[in-house]
Amino acid sequence: DNVPFSVFPVSGYGELERYGSEIPDDGNQRAIVLINCGGTEDVKKVMGLKAGARAYVFDSHRPLDLENVRAGNEDVLVMRDDKEGNEVFPEPDSDEDDDSDSDEDEDERANAGGDSPRTRRLKLAERQRERIAYYSRGSFYGRATGILMYDIAYKMSKDKLENYLPLWLAVLSLTDQYVHQRLSHESYTSCVMELATRVSAMSNADMPTTRSLEDGTVVKAFDERRITYNEEYRFMLLRHWSLYESMLHSSYVATKMQTWTERGRANLRSLFAHVGIPLDVAQQKYSHMSPQAVKQFEEKLDEHAESHMLDDVKFWSFQYSHGYAMKVCAADVVYGATALLEGLMNDKDNKSITPADNFWRAAQSLSLNNWDEMESGIGYAIRLQQAVMRQGGMALSSRAHIRTIGSLRYFSLIDHGSPADVKLFKHPLSLLKLALFIQDALRTVRRIVRPLVVIGPSPEDPTLALIVGVTGKPNTDNEGGGNFFTHSFKMAAERVHARFKHDSFEASVVQVAE
Repeated sequence: DNVPFSVFPVSGYGELERYGSEIPDDGNQRAIVLINCGGTEDVKKVMGLKAGARAYVFDSHRPLDLENVRAGNEDVLVMRDDKEGNEVFPEPDSDEDDDSDSDEDEDERANAGGDSPRTRRLKLAERQRERIAYYSRGSFYGRATGILMYDIAYKMSKDKLENYLPLWLAVLSLTDQYVHQRLSHESYTSCVMELATRVSAMSNADMPTTRSLEDGTVVKAFDERRITYNEEYRFMLLRHWSLYESMLHSSYVATKMQTWTERGRANLRSLFAHVGIPLDVAQQKYSHMSPQAVKQFEEKLDEHAESHMLDDVKFWSFQYSHGYAMKVCAADVVYGATALLEGLMNDKDNKSITPADNFWRAAQSLSLNNWDEMESGIGYAIRLQQAVMRQGGMALSSRAHIRTIGSLRYFSLIDHGSPADVKLFKHPLSLLKLALFIQDALRTVRRIVRPLVVIGPSPEDPTLALIVGVTGKPNTDNEGGGNFFTHSFKMAAERVHARFKHDSFEASVVQVAE
């Protein structure tokens, strides 16, 4: 629509505050769109919104700051789904809640027909209880931001732009929440079915995938950009790895079979024997396996998966294809883009490469017009997953590494990690992957499930430690499984007078002085 705009990547509330201070105070009308940030803090206060500026917040982080959703707040508009849009939020804190008013003021209100002092105090106490109950749910996630934005594009008939790119980005947004355990399987399935309906309505959805030559030979037809709905194996980056390595390093298979142990690896080799796939075939690149071997594996796996504890080995997802060569599943793109965002290519701590540079690399890879960039990201994702298996397996193999303190467990990568791998976990997303893997594994090998804290190196300050926390059941999207770590970390740091920093948009990520 030829509307001029600027894009500014931000990694925390400090940067959001800085960019807000740079907005000119000239009274001109400005729309500030915050994508996956801003919802959990008072946007007007953080950014210092000036006259004429209005913030539109698309953020899946919960709980929302009550000031952002206050009925009279015309400076901030939080975009929510239909279900959440009907939620009645408690009133935020306000100066009116200061019950230090003089008796004279209270008498004047009572004489004017207002509430009595006692009634007013009861109402204020009730509002305070509602606010406490709302924030006491802990942090969780709402509807994927990409789907919220796609819903608007669909209603404005903009969903077909760039060969249905908004729909593909909505798919990636949902998949990102799923693979990083930010929503329940039930919510994921519901959203998948919703998006599958939109995929089926695409103008090229019914185009044939094969065509016949004059001599009757059937060949694959040239695909325009196409999104398809299909089942995928829970084997990480299968199309870009060997079948054996993909299963060995898949968090799903590893936690089910305990492949960090020799017994678990033997169990995996036993599975290949049962399905009739020689180990040397399984260890060649999956894309190089013969169609007959792939078909045999898929058919036999259905028979033997349950006996090897792989009872839910598939999940519904989407693929993107273009031309004869490109075919990629949504989870692969998420892993590749996330690796680029984490800056895993910065092996030698090149400080000239900023988080903003990593953001632009990741953003450019999502459209798949730059396939070389995405392939680089997938290579980095493979390298990180190998490190997750090494460090996670090492932690799980020794009871001395994972300590229990009260009601939680903790593992220090700084104390027990391999120096060659530790530097890969300087980004919160990387450290969170390790924490989720360890927690999933502990859930299968120990009866009592406790919250888990994992400690790694800070990406910016060597005197600080990066800390992430995951609950006993991370893959939830409601208040019943909320994450309380930030509040707990802050209270603990204050008790021992430790330096504490929480600038991240993620509530489960903090930095504390070592």
